[in-house]
Amino acid sequence: MTCFYLSMISIRKNMNFSYWEHEIWLKNIDFAVIGGGIVGLSAAYHIQLEHPDARVVVFERDFVSYGASTRNAGFACFGSPSEILADLKNQSSEQVFSTMAMRWKGLDLLRSYIPDTEMDFHQNDGFEIFLNENIHLYKEVEGALDELNAQAEQYLSFKPYAFNNNEWGFQGVQSVVRIKGEGILHPGKMIQAWQKKCRAIGVEFRFGLNIDALDITGPALKIKEENVQVKNIVICTNGFARQLLPDLDVIPARNQVLVTNEILEKPWDQSFHFRQGYVYLRSVGKRVLIGGGRDLFEKEESTDVIAHNDENQDYLKNFLGELLNKNDIEIDCSWSGIMGMGKSKGPIIQKIHDGVFVGVRMGGMGVAIGTWVGKELSELTK
Repeated sequence: MTCFYLSMISIRKNMNFSYWEHEIWLKNIDFAVIGGGIVGLSAAYHIQLEHPDARVVVFERDFVSYGASTRNAGFACFGSPSEILADLKNQSSEQVFSTMAMRWKGLDLLRSYIPDTEMDFHQNDGFEIFLNENIHLYKEVEGALDELNAQAEQYLSFKPYAFNNNEWGFQGVQSVVRIKGEGILHPGKMIQAWQKKCRAIGVEFRFGLNIDALDITGPALKIKEENVQVKNIVICTNGFARQLLPDLDVIPARNQVLVTNEILEKPWDQSFHFRQGYVYLRSVGKRVLIGGGRDLFEKEESTDVIAHNDENQDYLKNFLGELLNKNDIEIDCSWSGIMGMGKSKGPIIQKIHDGVFVGVRMGGMGVAIGTWVGKELSELTK
């Protein structure tokens, strides 16, 4: 298997829309949802349910989803212990564990709309792996695990963390913590299922059309130097949000992802976190997917430009080789995806002007909270 990413360059880049195109595809739009990822599709679906007679149209610049929704690792996670401890240094306990609960409930909400079988969801728990070189993190978690469980239980109704054995033969491991209830899924199948649900109730799609600018007082969209009048705009572009709204507290963060050739005897079907979640891996069949590393390449990866970072990808490949004690790992497929972070951890769900709504800044939690954010965003349109 070889993965390719084709740049979708319109052959009509400098051409105006025809009268006929305006009449059929760009006129009488009640809700223009910008972004065809998890949030955009959930928002479109729920808006169409709330306004059954409205014309709801999703605008997506790429052929499916340009952002992180189909370019992530497919982790259905809600927080490794070292990640939660890091968050507690910057936020209150109530904020941190409310976010954990939001992620847990968001995953349940996603699964209520998309059956597990339709998105290859496997809830076989997650694991945080502490390597010998990360002994300081392990010691911090070891001393705090009982208190983390006690606080998490108040929000989740169960204790998520327990020490575990190194069942996979990983090299250089100090300790392992099991994270009850985490899972993995297939992001492409998830988005495909969302699109099917949206189309079934009348949501329309416009793929390959980039929104160059907004007029929030119109409201109107600027596409190919032409203004398209709409009644409402719903912005769901996450890490790309500042391209349209420069003042939003959204900081793009790029992640590199690699998939190896088949190197496992059998799939793991579990998720693995390292170093506060900055490195993560799972199996895809007998292949291994590994991603992250952006904390070591913060300057280069603080961008909304989708591109390879060879130095980061080399780091990830070497990390995996040492973990599995393999020197001959071959990479079959690689890509990058853009997340939306911010000064605070939590989504922006706002009405910013009459007829203009925003649901962005997933904070790397889009799989878990995207469905919930889209639903909450639809509530603002009532």
